[in-house]
Amino acid sequence: MRHDNSSATSNGSDPRAAVRAFAAVGETHLLFTHLDETSSCASVIDAGIESGLPLSYVDTGRDIPGDLDPVEPRRLIRRTLQGAHTS
Repeated sequence: MRHDNSSATSNGSDPRAAVRAFAAVGETHLLFTHLDETSSCASVIDAGIESGLPLSYVDTGRDIPGDLDPVEPRRLIRRTLQGAHTS
């Protein structure tokens, strides 16, 4: 299993560009870091949809691997919707 590791704090096109760049090595899952530093997970969700690759883990802090958590889709969506309402 190969993971594409990208930062969730990147602008919307950067995570998608990272996924395309890693396509050459045959990644099978996505892993995003710095989720604790963003109010919206829209770029993470968008990269997963565009690539067709499942999101496996997200990083929610500075303690690696302690802050790597399995993806909970409902939590990502809730966080994104809450961020949209606070902007």
